[in-house]
Order: sequence, then C-alpha cells, then structure tokens
Amino acid sequence: MHTPIISTGIQSLDALIGGWKPACNYVVAGGPAMGMPALTITMAYAFAQAGGKLIWIGHYEDLHQASLKFVLRQAGIKHCESFDFVGIEEHEFEPWRQAHRRVCSRDIDLFDIDDYGNEEIERKFFSQIETYKPTWIVIEPSIFDRAEKSTAEFDESCRRLNLLLSRIQKTNPNSSVLWQLNLPGRIDGRNASRPVLDDIMDPVQIENAEVVMLTYRKHADNSNPILHGQAELIIAKNDFGDTGSIDMIYESDLSTWRESAMPD
Repeated sequence: MHTPIISTGIQSLDALIGGWKPACNYVVAGGPAMGMPALTITMAYAFAQAGGKLIWIGHYEDLHQASLKFVLRQAGIKHCESFDFVGIEEHEFEPWRQAHRRVCSRDIDLFDIDDYGNEEIERKFFSQIETYKPTWIVIEPSIFDRAEKSTAEFDESCRRLNLLLSRIQKTNPNSSVLWQLNLPGRIDGRNASRPVLDDIMDPVQIENAEVVMLTYRKHADNSNPILHGQAELIIAKNDFGDTGSIDMIYESDLSTWRESAMPD
C-alpha cells in the first residue's frame, strides 16, 4: 500500500527533506526562547490539516499546553509568549468555541507518559489510535529533563516511552516520530549563540535521526523589537538531501513560524 508523504507546511523545508516520510525519526531542538514549541505546533497543525493523525506524548502539563495552543492557533487568538495567562476577549468567545470544536474533530490523541501501565487507559488509547493513515508521533522534551527527575525516574520515563513507541509503531505502521529536545542556553553578550549539531548532548539522538532541525532567534532578548520576529530554521542533518537554513518569521503571540519570503 502506497503511503502519501505529507508536507511539513513549510515549502522550503519540503524542498530539502521531501516532507514527512513514514518510519523515520526527526529531531527539532532549541534553546530557551528559541521558539521550538511554536515550530512544532506550526508543523503539527499543517500535518493535521493535511489529513494525518497526530499522537502527542508527554506529561500532563505538556499535553494541556499543547492542546490549548492548538485551539488558540486555530482561532487566531493572540497570547503572551510566556503563556502564563491567556485572556479571551468577549468578541473572541465564538472563534474560540468554533476552533475548539474543529480541533476536537481532528485526528489528535494525547497520552500522558505517567499513565503507561494503567491497563484501562492503555486499552482505550490503543483502541482509538490504530490506523494505516500517516501518523506523526510528537515527543515532549520534558520526558528527557534530567534536572526535574532522579536517575531512577528518568530511566523509568525512557523505558515507558520506548515500550509505548514500540506498540504504536505496530498499530500505526505508517508513523514517524518527532523528538523535541531542549538545548542548553548559550548566551554571548546579549544575543543567543547560533546552535550547532554538537549542542545536542546525546549523540544517539543524532545518530538515530534522519533529519535534525535547530531553531534560532538572534534577537530573542527583544533588545531590537523590529528584528524580534526574525528566526532561522537550521537543517543540521539531512539523510534525504542537503543541509542548510531557512529564514523564518516567528510570531510568538500566535505560536506560529512562517517563511520570511516564499520561494518561487
């Protein structure tokens, strides 16, 4: 059975990596304030719009924020970059309600990694997700946050994740995985240093991935408001073609990345 390749939603990225392919591992990594979560939301939104299935794996708070950002993105409602508070104006209630309904109707499933081992939750989850449709499995970076976990807790989270992925890839054979990784903050003067592949601490993550993308915002500190939205998507590893970079615009209040100039 032929499985269609789904666009990333970013034309220049499609030209480099050829869209999302099944049975592949993709990595997107970024440091503090580099906009990595918004890039993931942008690409996942395009994947869902194209008819693909999304499976989001993380801890409860991760899943709550991701789903809320999806609704805000769908409704076009602006929110603060820190995401500490979202205020909905009266005229935004109806767009919010409609966006919530549309997002809920899309093929999106969430799984709290802390629920792995709960037979009832697992049974319900796997009964809902099984499909031959192209499937994108998004992994939240907090699963790999050693600072918030003991060694035993970290090892257990990784064990649960590996077992869960193994099962999903059997029920959803046309799936690919997007691993989100936090990079350490690297600041030279007032501006963040441009990330490189070696900033990823775990070489196994690089080795196992067909594509590694890095997010970069030179003016993330907002010292120059005119340039604050300028961003760069760096393709640091690409088994399907050339590496390179794409000039982007980061709209933090809409959790959106877009090309700064559309290619011809």
